[in-house]
Amino acid sequence: MSGTVAEKKRLFRVTAGNLRQNHLYVNGHYDFFPKDCIGPSRKSLKAGGGEIEIFLEGLNETIQTDIGTDAKTGKPRGFFRGRKWVGKYFAHHGIKTGDVLALERTGKRSYRLYPFDAKTAREADWHWILNEPPKGKGPTVIELFAGCGGMLLGFK
Repeated sequence: MSGTVAEKKRLFRVTAGNLRQNHLYVNGHYDFFPKDCIGPSRKSLKAGGGEIEIFLEGLNETIQTDIGTDAKTGKPRGFFRGRKWVGKYFAHHGIKTGDVLALERTGKRSYRLYPFDAKTAREADWHWILNEPPKGKGPTVIELFAGCGGMLLGFK
């Protein structure tokens, strides 16, 4: 992403490791979060004030989290702290390997997580109507210069 879009939204592809470990990798996206969002290895060591809020769309729940660091190296661990909320979110949306999640900035320290290309979007797909065989006998019609498919529905 480039320009102002990258400042407002980031896309994350879910990996098999994400599903196994119940976490969401944020490697390479540290610039998207406040600098103090990357905290110590244990949350109990945190002085406070570094957490961000993430609204979990579909669960209608807001969580507070940060990105912990490795105790030995001090480098960011690469995923959000806390696994229960991630596992719950994956289960609720039926997230599978390869699905894409969007994290959108809604405020200085607030974000919204939602499926960008996931099972729920695939199940709500409208393309099935194009594969449905025509009913009855009638003239064969072809829709050229199609927009949203309204004419096709009318012809059907």
